[in-house]
Amino acid sequence: LALSVTMSFNVPALREALLRIRQRFPELPIMVGGHALAWEPALVIECGVDTCRPDAESLVATARRLTGVDPA
Repeated sequence: LALSVTMSFNVPALREALLRIRQRFPELPIMVGGHALAWEPALVIECGVDTCRPDAESLVATARRLTGVDPA
């Protein structure tokens, strides 16, 4: 699952969504991205996501790692 948040005032809603998703699907790989995460990098630990980056390149690298796709 990949989620994105651009505006920092939406981070609390993202945090709530992540907690609910994690409760229901504890093993689901989750990536979070978007510009607002430049101010909230602790979401990786706090919400148990696989990555939390503001840039698309990092999210693509994580998606490749999680799916086993060769980055070539």
